[in-house]
Amino acid sequence: MSKIDTARQMLADAEARQADAAEAIEGAADDIATEELEALEAEFDVATDEVARSKAKVERFERTAEARKNAPNFPAAKGSLRTERTYTPQADFSFFADMYAARNGGDAEARERLARHEAEARDVVSSEVIGVIFPVYLPELMADYKVAGRPFANVVPKLPLPPYGETFKWPRVTQPAAVAVQAAEEDAVNEQDVTIDNDDSDLVTIAGQVDVSRQSLERSYPGLDVIIMRDLIRSYNQKLDAQLISGSGSNGQHIGLHNVSSPNTVSFTGSTAAALLTSVYDAIQKVESNHFDRASAIVMHPRRAAWLAAGRDDSAPLFQQGGLVLTQGQQDQGFVGVFAGLPVITDPNVPTNLGAATNQDEVYVMRLEDMALMEGDFRTMTFEDVLSGTLQVRIQGYAYSAAALHRYPKALTVLSGSGLTTPSF
Repeated sequence: MSKIDTARQMLADAEARQADAAEAIEGAADDIATEELEALEAEFDVATDEVARSKAKVERFERTAEARKNAPNFPAAKGSLRTERTYTPQADFSFFADMYAARNGGDAEARERLARHEAEARDVVSSEVIGVIFPVYLPELMADYKVAGRPFANVVPKLPLPPYGETFKWPRVTQPAAVAVQAAEEDAVNEQDVTIDNDDSDLVTIAGQVDVSRQSLERSYPGLDVIIMRDLIRSYNQKLDAQLISGSGSNGQHIGLHNVSSPNTVSFTGSTAAALLTSVYDAIQKVESNHFDRASAIVMHPRRAAWLAAGRDDSAPLFQQGGLVLTQGQQDQGFVGVFAGLPVITDPNVPTNLGAATNQDEVYVMRLEDMALMEGDFRTMTFEDVLSGTLQVRIQGYAYSAAALHRYPKALTVLSGSGLTTPSF
């Protein structure tokens, strides 16, 4: 089965689960217990999120397939028996090697292949720098390669990164308009003017580079492109996600969840999964009590999600699979997936070296809708001159981003404490 067929099947399965969940809610008895109704609604929400993700993947595959179908049919490049796209994993030449060879008016055949490739790929991907666009198979690897690099970054609401500027201002009302009861007729009406200031987010650059010998670029078996691109993208994803969780806000870094100023806080000093439940509920209520909107997600380290999933009370697991009966939420594949109706994002980038003994993690409860991430395209460049004395070529990858996770500090609760040391199973 092809990737697009697999994606379509996953979408169909998700839509079926969504329909079953909706039917269960519609058919629920009028006197259904609140907890049971919330559990049904949580199943529907999880299925709805899965439908959205599956639909986006299908649409991406369909756009790529359509672009391939409509691309011009260029003649085969010299030395290649293929009549398809210029750059493929099986081609007899390398994308990065041609970028290097064509620089400063070099190899004519490399320039011809790059020009042909640019015409082929113009409508497929947007990542480009100085007229250079990744080959089709490289962005496919970037989008689909299975990494655990950015679970939290993937769910933060996205906004387009402006084309200019290095500091971005988010308007914020610091004093709202207010009303009051008029004590008596003709008394003065209460007046309170609105005051607005700005929260700032600085542009963050995340970059990496690889120095490759000229011999490797010119004489290695095709596939070096895939290795370099995969490693750069994987490293970028992990670094961005780690920044959004624990960035310091200084030295060019994002302000991560761990360093948001004056969030809600909950301290957990217990020793059991059952005891942690109460603290997580406390963290949930603090978002709405202090921010006046409900939390929408929980982020925790996989070790904490597995520890909760393993927890039991006197009669049953705290988190069950399938239907919810006397339980706090759902688990699947060994991890908590839904807690009190809120989706749980398990993220290995949550730090585990916190606290006095440097072995604690944290749990973050938040309203995602009041956060934002602006992320630019991942771009590449090649440089020959800087390493010409040793016959090396430098390949760089980089992207710009700006995040606003700190606009509403009370939209976040940070749960920490001595009870979150390395769990025992």
